[in-house]
Amino acid sequence: MKTTFVLHVNHLDFQKQVQQLEELADSLTNTALIMPELWLLCQNKAQYREVEILFTRFSTVQVLICETVWTDFVSHKANFLSLVATEQPEMILFTGDQFGKELAARVNATMKKDIYFNVKQIQRITENAIQIQQELFGSQLLGISDLQKMPIVLVLAATYNQNKSIQTKQVKPKVVEIREFEPKSSIKKIRVLKKYTQQSIDLVASPFIVAIGRGVQSEIGAQEAKEFASRYHGEVGGTRAATTNGWLSHDRLIGVSGKSSHADICLTLGVSGLPAFTKGIENCKKIIAVNKDSEALIFNNCDIGFVCESQEFIEKLLERREKGDG
Repeated sequence: MKTTFVLHVNHLDFQKQVQQLEELADSLTNTALIMPELWLLCQNKAQYREVEILFTRFSTVQVLICETVWTDFVSHKANFLSLVATEQPEMILFTGDQFGKELAARVNATMKKDIYFNVKQIQRITENAIQIQQELFGSQLLGISDLQKMPIVLVLAATYNQNKSIQTKQVKPKVVEIREFEPKSSIKKIRVLKKYTQQSIDLVASPFIVAIGRGVQSEIGAQEAKEFASRYHGEVGGTRAATTNGWLSHDRLIGVSGKSSHADICLTLGVSGLPAFTKGIENCKKIIAVNKDSEALIFNNCDIGFVCESQEFIEKLLERREKGDG
């Protein structure tokens, strides 16, 4: 089973990533998985020297060099997918930090493979199948799944479980291959205009939020929802489908695995209404739901419901506002 780890040298949480990969590489190697590969994202040739000690845990190391900032996900995604097309890994593992979650979601939005977040443990059960343990419902439950459909994308939990008695196998990698890419976006340098913290995205206390789901259908639909929210000084959050499709960053996830809102008004667009999501909006004072499916569960958890397309709802509402009717 061809397994690939993804690591970015210049990311802010780099040391945390290294620790996760060391633990997971040791664990997988000693549970009969084929010696995994490492795909290392760097900004220049000198950077990968900083982590050469990691190479002993991998059969092959692919160094992807692109002179751009680590937040340039357009370039990282394009370079990554070009390597996936060539190497065709069966299992791709991302670290459970901000960078790993974001890149995994964006890559998988194009690959359209099965993706699993918050993975705590991986074990091989047959030649072509693995078993994973996942944190569910905000780490309140631990789920176990047997997976046979490959390829798959896994995003690790913040801490990965490992048998500490395992003896690490030290080997010299067979191949260290360096590939250089040109940036795919115009981002070369970032000038900080204002420093923001995670509190800048305030889904908890914002008086108005727009929550989007799979029903917005595309990145264009998601962008229209963002512009609508911005017009009325609101925040945008969404379901797991919205984040895994790359329409929203992972820190905008609403529900048991994300954030809970206490907004005065919560407008949901294209949200089906599964309990894992509605738990995050149950404290909102008024919930307005828009979904083209009249049987959607969200209508059981709202104050006002509209059966129509999200885009149509936004257009009609803006028309009425412009005419002074609402």
